[in-house]
Amino acid sequence: MPSLLFRSVLVLLLAVFSAPSMAADMQGSCMVSFNIKNKTFINGVTPVSCQALESRRLALFQQVNAMPTTGNVDVSGALQKLDSLQAKLKASNASSDWAGISMAITGNAMATYALGVCVLGDVPDCAIAVVSKLMSMVSLVDSAASASDKSKAVQQMTTDIANLRKAIEALQPPAAAIRNRMVDDFNGMCANIKTHCLN
Repeated sequence: MPSLLFRSVLVLLLAVFSAPSMAADMQGSCMVSFNIKNKTFINGVTPVSCQALESRRLALFQQVNAMPTTGNVDVSGALQKLDSLQAKLKASNASSDWAGISMAITGNAMATYALGVCVLGDVPDCAIAVVSKLMSMVSLVDSAASASDKSKAVQQMTTDIANLRKAIEALQPPAAAIRNRMVDDFNGMCANIKTHCLN
C-alpha cells in the first residue's frame, strides 16, 4: 500500500499539472504610452508609421487585454462593430472625407477587425496582419495619393469587411484561445515597436 505521504504528494502533483493554464496578458511595460520617434518600422511585412500607430496602439492593447478568458467569443458583438466600421468607411468614402476614414480606424476598430480575422483560425499572425492592413490604408488616405487610389483602397476594405462578416457569423470559438493568440501577436509587435520606434 502506498504511504499516506506518497498519496498526498501524488494528489498535489496531479492538481498542479492538471490545472488549467493561465491566460496570457499583455506585458505590463506595453500598457503605457510611448515617447515615439518620427520613424517607420516593419510590422509583419508592411512599413508602418510609428507615430500613426502609437495614436491607436494603447486603446488596441487595452481592448485585447480586456477580452474574456472563459466561454466563447461574442461574435454577434463583433459583427455589430464591424457593421459600424463599414458604414463609417462607406459614408466617408462617398464624400471623399479622407480625414474621416483615418479617424474611423481607431484602436478599438483594429481590435475588432483583428478579433474577426483571428476567429477564422487560418491566418498566420492574424492580429499583426490586420494592423498592417489597416495602417496601410491609413497611410494611403493620409498621403498625397490621388482621390481615385484612396477610394479604391477604401472600397476594397469595405468589401473585405463584408466578406469577413459572412465568414465568422456562425462561428463560436473559445474565447481564451483567441485572446491568447492575439496577446501573443501584440506582445511581439510591442517588442518590435520598442526596438524600432523609441530610439
